[in-house]
Amino acid sequence: QFRAAHAALRHPTWIEPAQVAWLDGNIAIANGAYDDASKNVLAWQLDGAALGRSAPSIYVAYNRGAADVVLQLPAPPANLAWYRVADPGAWMGPQANASAPGDEYKMNQRRYDLTARSLALFIAR
Repeated sequence: QFRAAHAALRHPTWIEPAQVAWLDGNIAIANGAYDDASKNVLAWQLDGAALGRSAPSIYVAYNRGAADVVLQLPAPPANLAWYRVADPGAWMGPQANASAPGDEYKMNQRRYDLTARSLALFIAR
């Protein structure tokens, strides 16, 4: 349902570097240091405007580690906020781990607790 609602996830051609930012859990640009076993979070932010799509930005954070982590969400695009779409953590199980389009949870802070071996998905609106 989410992928169907966001054409940026079905882009017909290869996504160019200007259309995606690869980040770590502290919103720094990810680099070769990600191969370091202590770097457990890899995140990516799709620039919906650069992709010509309706959602200004989509942000995904993935925790490959065996422990929970605290990460920082990047600043949302101007005059927008981040909304959590999905998180496979057990705490979100009663909500089927995902929100229907339009029912996403508005983030009130940039800190996010991400459980081990999981990912979280956000949109800006």
